[in-house]
Amino acid sequence: MTRPGRDVGGDGRDVGPVGLDVSGLTCPMTWVKAKLALEGLCPGDTLIVTCAPASEALENVPRSARDAGHSADVEGTTVRIVKC
Repeated sequence: MTRPGRDVGGDGRDVGPVGLDVSGLTCPMTWVKAKLALEGLCPGDTLIVTCAPASEALENVPRSARDAGHSADVEGTTVRIVKC
């Protein structure tokens, strides 16, 4: 995981969004990796997930994130999840 930018986390600390590349994985491992990454974040922190083009992950990762109560949006091959 990487921190590609600067941001303020849910607990007020200065952190960047966490980046996760799952483009080489298939479902369900894409969500498993994203879920594990989210567990290490605080509420309000952002996880940027890079998926393979036209992959199931572009539908499954944001849907699973929303089902878990997080907010998620997709732009191109990137899923942006804000932890609840």
